[in-house]
Amino acid sequence: GLYRLNSEGMYNVPSSKKTKCVLYDEKNFSDTSKALKNTEIICGDFEVACSTAKEGDFVFFDSPYYNTFDTYQAGGFSEDDHRRLAKLFTELTKRKVKCLLTNSDEKFIKDLYSSYKIKIVNVKRMINCDGNKRTGKEVIITNY
Repeated sequence: GLYRLNSEGMYNVPSSKKTKCVLYDEKNFSDTSKALKNTEIICGDFEVACSTAKEGDFVFFDSPYYNTFDTYQAGGFSEDDHRRLAKLFTELTKRKVKCLLTNSDEKFIKDLYSSYKIKIVNVKRMINCDGNKRTGKEVIITNY
């Protein structure tokens, strides 16, 4: 699915034309509840969310993709935000936190994370109004 906000911070994804939609799957809901039983979910800035990360923890960053999906929230996700994220990635690396980050295959991103392992992968996107634009390249960046 897709979650996107407009410049006023309002949800703005159009609904589909499906006539039948399953919104609740009891087994999945129960399994998810069990898996998250001892999990803390934090809603906030990524620096705050990672402030207590320590050696042995694993952090996955799926930030807004540079030059692609970086305007799907009020205020967008700027180049400065990407730089802040790269700085946090380095800080977490120093704390021996394992990190994995995905983003668009762009020089700017690859330059930010040039001292880490970068793997370029082909991807297929299910969400795009133009079927010819449903493929692309992304990067998977790790510090391990």
